[in-house]
Amino acid sequence: MDVMNRSEFIREVSQRARIEVEDVQKIIETSEDLLMDCFHKGRAVRPFYGITLKPRQVKDGEYLNPKTLDVVEVKNRKTVSVLLSTTFRQRLNEVD
Repeated sequence: MDVMNRSEFIREVSQRARIEVEDVQKIIETSEDLLMDCFHKGRAVRPFYGITLKPRQVKDGEYLNPKTLDVVEVKNRKTVSVLLSTTFRQRLNEVD
């Protein structure tokens, strides 16, 4: 799978929106800070239409590593679930 890295993403947004790269970078950094603040408070965020980012707590326990299929001990930690709306999934699966 080909992955667009952060720099490429910022450059592409800059070109499409006709905004300076530095301004886009500042907006992205501020957005990341805002997301982290919300996640630390336990609040879900919908930063883009059809995409909701929801923080959740993973409890202590033994979990299966999906790559190695080994059972590993996991301590309490936070993670983020991504919820996609039906409309978003339909757009994603449209034929180009």
